[in-house]
Amino acid sequence: MVGANSSLTIYGNFLAESALRRHLVFRTFNDPHFRAVMVDWENYASALTAKFRQLYSRTPDSKALFEVYSAVKDDPIFKQTWDQLKVEELGEERLLLSVPNAGELYFVETFLKFLWNGDFIGVQLPGDKGTRKRLGEMAIR
Repeated sequence: MVGANSSLTIYGNFLAESALRRHLVFRTFNDPHFRAVMVDWENYASALTAKFRQLYSRTPDSKALFEVYSAVKDDPIFKQTWDQLKVEELGEERLLLSVPNAGELYFVETFLKFLWNGDFIGVQLPGDKGTRKRLGEMAIR
């Protein structure tokens, strides 16, 4: 997992944000820093939208998911994917980020479901030795 120092470098200070602003779908479409570091942002955003649609279709009464939907529904990439009725199961996603002062970082993202409440958390683990090494170096700064 990404440590505190490296997390700030890669994603900015999102832990100080509200639950809505920390939501991955919200951040993907509304955080300029996140858009800037994601090498293939458009494809990632489209795939995440399809996963979000699948999740939302299973819990259509969720006020939290409706709040996320309302905050991103006007983004052209979100709207295009949503309107095409694309759905994907939550699963592994490969990410390549280009981070200032860190270079290219390769991650494998997966989602874990909490059985007691049905919430999901996204976990990003280093996808190669080079990324693992750079994250270690960032953590000791």
